[in-house]
Amino acid sequence: MALTFCATIFGSSGLIAVASPAVSVDRDAQPSVRFPPVFPADCSANEGKYAASVSVTFDVDKRGNVKNIRIIKTDNACFNQATIDSVAKWKYEPILHKGKPRKRTGVQAMIKYMLSD
Repeated sequence: MALTFCATIFGSSGLIAVASPAVSVDRDAQPSVRFPPVFPADCSANEGKYAASVSVTFDVDKRGNVKNIRIIKTDNACFNQATIDSVAKWKYEPILHKGKPRKRTGVQAMIKYMLSD
């Protein structure tokens, strides 16, 4: 029997879009690439059971890179580094304000970890 890892990634907060034919489009940062985390070998979980939930907040720079990742809530610190490593690889379409890319602060996401059979 092979065990598989499951991570559920819950979306970023605050997505908006406003459009008008005569005005540039403004929009919030949009996720374009999300890599799931690797289940840490030194963390434990029972088959089919919930292992951890980790919430993070981060900034998205003008180029869509994730910066300044911070854990805001965790129920098992063993999973914190795997979460940070995963989120650091994510890419976003940056926020547009008056048609120009801007830095977006305070984006939030939550990852839940579990093992399934």
